[in-house]
Amino acid sequence: MEEEVAIRLIEGDISKMRSDGPIVFKEMPLAHQYCLGSGIELGAAAHNPFGLKNCINVAPWSDAPDHIDYKDFAFYSVEQIMMCGKYVAVDVVGEAHAISLPDASQEYVLSSHVIEHLPNLIAAFTEWNRVLKSGGIVFMVFPKRDALPSDRTRPI
Repeated sequence: MEEEVAIRLIEGDISKMRSDGPIVFKEMPLAHQYCLGSGIELGAAAHNPFGLKNCINVAPWSDAPDHIDYKDFAFYSVEQIMMCGKYVAVDVVGEAHAISLPDASQEYVLSSHVIEHLPNLIAAFTEWNRVLKSGGIVFMVFPKRDALPSDRTRPI
């Protein structure tokens, strides 16, 4: 039987958390309905948990201080701590278009508020297809176009 894994939350310095208390979004039941088996979440965030079993975090930065993108890891960790007092550990360092996992090894790829940051969607979709098992699922959450007033008039 496979060992069960889950997104790992690391306690942060709560003195850096927002003065109005933690902000943590509710888990999405739809994700639990479709993201079954083992899979990956691209750029998981502690304040936006999905609570999926057998899910690992793939992010483009590393918690190793000598990694080229450590400053990005430190920045986003602090941002998460400010939101909810915790941050998500990185399980696999990789980009959406270059995931260092074997072919056909995942049952789902979860992308929440990531797609709008990708410079090459075709490369990312091709990579997700590569790591997915036959019949695997891509579960995406997109930003609401007019969530922020400043986004309403911003060119696409």
